[in-house]
Amino acid sequence: MAASTAAVKKSVTIDASDWIVPAGSKVRYFGKTTGIAKNTTVQVQRLEGKKWVNFPATTKVTSKGTYSVYVKSSRVGKNYFRVAVAGLVTKQQYLEITKK
Repeated sequence: MAASTAAVKKSVTIDASDWIVPAGSKVRYFGKTTGIAKNTTVQVQRLEGKKWVNFPATTKVTSKGTYSVYVKSSRVGKNYFRVAVAGLVTKQQYLEITKK
């Protein structure tokens, strides 16, 4: 019997600890990956205008295929974040930042 050598399809999910926070508060983004190696960099991105730009927050995929990263922003209003890892990007997450 031949062992299956089918490649595992790569995937990544995203969730957030909060959806509405005061300016300057930390929000945790976390998720699970499939088919992505341990210690692969996870990069948080924020939508600026019509372009996604790297946000100064990164982490690494764990041996269990999970990640967790904190973002902190004082940009009041609607913010959209996502993560990029191993050529994949997640759906965007809406974050409302309110005045303190």
